[in-house]
Amino acid sequence: MEFDPDLPNPVSLRSVTAMTFERDKILDQLSYYLENYWLMLKKGNHSGLMETYNEALYLKGIWSEFELENTGLVRAKIIGIDDEGKLQLQTTDGSVRICNMGEARYTLQV
Repeated sequence: MEFDPDLPNPVSLRSVTAMTFERDKILDQLSYYLENYWLMLKKGNHSGLMETYNEALYLKGIWSEFELENTGLVRAKIIGIDDEGKLQLQTTDGSVRICNMGEARYTLQV
């Protein structure tokens, strides 16, 4: 599969897992979860949505390299998303950095 060259780190499920997926089954599962999350939102269950989202964060709790705007390369781990949707990173010195959209970029380690 060819990816758009402007994408920073494109991957497919197949390239990551070396498995083949049934597209219709994946779409059915996605629709099921989207509907459940929509119903949670509609019922005003914002804390439940936030908890679910924070539990599923990619790389949460794993020390990684991030490129931070105006700071450069930093070793940190994701500790969550705050109530305003900002990314919370804890650096190796214990300080917590709050990042707006686009201010932190994960640096793929190969």
